[in-house]
Amino acid sequence: WIFYCINILLKMICGGITANVGLDVIQEILAYIRTVDPAVATAQLVKVDSQVVAGTLYRYHFHVNGADVEVKAWSKPWENFLQITTSAGVEVIRPA
Repeated sequence: WIFYCINILLKMICGGITANVGLDVIQEILAYIRTVDPAVATAQLVKVDSQVVAGTLYRYHFHVNGADVEVKAWSKPWENFLQITTSAGVEVIRPA
């Protein structure tokens, strides 16, 4: 039991950025991002990472016309809250 707990603690990154987050959440938010940010509507998604910050901050990295573009999504599912910061820096809050 002690070795199990130590293993779990070693894998945790408190406040750090994590790659490979839950696929279902990523896809749901990605679909919404593509509707509110025309610059990434058909762009290639390169990676997604996340950070726990009073909810979860997802960073979507796209490749657009030879440039790397980041779109942020701040999610607080218990409040039905989702805020997108588009590639142009515009904040969009999804209606509840």
